[in-house]
Amino acid sequence: MSDSSAKPLITTVIPTFRRPQFLRRAVSSVLAQTYPHFEVHIYDNHSEDETAAVVQEFAAADPRVKYHSHDRNIGILENFSYAMSQVETPFFSFLSDDDFLLPEFYVKALAGFDRHPGAIFSALLTLFVDEKGELTKSQALNWENGLYEPPHGLLEFLKSGFLTWTSILFRKEIIERVGALDTTAHGYCDTNFLMRTVPRFPLVVSAQPGAVFVAHEGSRTSQPRFEDIWPGLATVIEKAKDSLEVTTQERARIARRLDQWHARMALRWCVQFTLKKDFDSARKASALLRDVYKRSFAAAGLGLAVQICRAFPPALWLARGLNRIREGIINSRIDRNKLPLAEVRKMFKLENGRTPGTKELTREYS
Repeated sequence: MSDSSAKPLITTVIPTFRRPQFLRRAVSSVLAQTYPHFEVHIYDNHSEDETAAVVQEFAAADPRVKYHSHDRNIGILENFSYAMSQVETPFFSFLSDDDFLLPEFYVKALAGFDRHPGAIFSALLTLFVDEKGELTKSQALNWENGLYEPPHGLLEFLKSGFLTWTSILFRKEIIERVGALDTTAHGYCDTNFLMRTVPRFPLVVSAQPGAVFVAHEGSRTSQPRFEDIWPGLATVIEKAKDSLEVTTQERARIARRLDQWHARMALRWCVQFTLKKDFDSARKASALLRDVYKRSFAAAGLGLAVQICRAFPPALWLARGLNRIREGIINSRIDRNKLPLAEVRKMFKLENGRTPGTKELTREYS
């Protein structure tokens, strides 16, 4: 076991609810970190299942594992918010109970702070896999290594894709300087927090994978409804605009960029909702494009396509086929030789239906 006698510098925050097997993998991935000076704080949202026993097994073997269980279910986002309010170490990161870290995440994130000590957070990239452990995408592949001073961090978000907090190490001071999580942003609570941060503070990016996000078929993450996105994302955009500390002219320019980005997102939602036969959400996304962003021509074309796909199923099959071709072209641009896919497969452990224990992981990654 790694030396845990030194004062921890990092808190890994893992909120959880009734997913003990996924939680086992998440905790194992933290304990397999090559940087040892951390604590894992697990916040159980009143699971009332074997979650407590799973955590106790880890805690008995490693005193860095800590457990808190609420006496009632306080809500997903409220659990994240409460957990963040309890952080006492200089650095912290969030890890959902079904995701996992790659072994050198903390080493590389701390190296980013060493190079740029003024950064409010140090980010790596996130790999996205499906329930079979197959790579579906790598978030924000176009980011480059380096320090992003405001407002360039926000502009890079809009250009190269959003960073995911699964692979971000935050300074504790961000809690005081940015404030608590805004749970009214619903599914965009994490994005809201980042979009309140990047317009105001420097951030450092190490353009290499640090964590893995597991998308589950049928979940709100992989199959959101219109209500899961709007008006939550509108709040995110307005918060970003309010956080800009630039000249009036620069503010207006960036605000236009934000609106243009959101219009493109609305168009993308309309297409994705249609492909998943959520025609009601597709209609609402088309109306948003027309009424809020005044893209009448695009909205009319999308609205017609939605009606055709709804009334004529072969048109929907054709649309899905074209979308698969588009996704294939995009994924073909990913240089898989530069990604740690072997490490991802080790963590996923599908071949024998179990997740590795702490000692096994330490041996595999040493």
